[in-house]
Amino acid sequence: THFPLYLPEISAIHGIHYLDVSGSYENAERFIKLNEIASKNDATLITALGANPGIPGIALMSTKGDFDVLETGRIVFVMGARIEEVSVPALKELKYMFDVKPMVWKKPHWAIPKEQGSKEYIGKPFEKDVYLGTSLTRDLLVIPELTDIEELSFWAGSQSTIQGLVMILGMKLGFTSSDIGAHLLMNIIQKIGSSKESKSDIHLKVVVTGKKEGIKQKRTIEMYCDENYATALAPAIVCQQIIEKKIMRYGSFLPPEIVPAVDFMEKLRNFAVHYSARTEKI
Repeated sequence: THFPLYLPEISAIHGIHYLDVSGSYENAERFIKLNEIASKNDATLITALGANPGIPGIALMSTKGDFDVLETGRIVFVMGARIEEVSVPALKELKYMFDVKPMVWKKPHWAIPKEQGSKEYIGKPFEKDVYLGTSLTRDLLVIPELTDIEELSFWAGSQSTIQGLVMILGMKLGFTSSDIGAHLLMNIIQKIGSSKESKSDIHLKVVVTGKKEGIKQKRTIEMYCDENYATALAPAIVCQQIIEKKIMRYGSFLPPEIVPAVDFMEKLRNFAVHYSARTEKI
């Protein structure tokens, strides 16, 4: 957030393809303004291409062909409590992500949700009820235009309710405004997540409903793996798609706009991630 865009700007000027895993809403807003210069110089620039944002929006887009009419989309993203690999800069960046006002799509506009929290049972690897809150990442804003979906929401939570509350409270008290405070907060939340029951994995669940040949159906995609692995895997897959010439558009993009979603998910499931997808009539 508020970080200079030197590298993507230079890439756009010199016709070099560029990918990053930034989760910053504000960064994405500035990034997409590089579209004209990137398009002029035959460069493909894609931001927000990590475990989240990135994979959730692509997973939802992969279901588009399963329906004649898309009705609802619900994304759930849960982080494990064992976060020893999360860096202090990443924790400080989370503060900016929490500051983004949560919004849900209810055709024809985005609105502040009436329900901003819920409790839901999460399967592997957590196998427990998790408190979830509504959130928003910049890449999701493009999905209604691309799919004509009627409703769309994003929910995020933590395996450990206590850890999540301490993290949010620490941010509100200003711990992340300095490196010393952020280190202190990081040490506290890491100790909370050091029990044998704590998991380091993330769990992503995307549930989409709609109609196919007049029959109402539900498509559910789930995956869990190490977050750092997923964040590295997403741009690696897209890099492969560029090499295979499955991506041949120039400009600056968010993942749902340009990543061939079905091919991406097929490649994703071939790697060492726990992945499942099923369609059922409802």
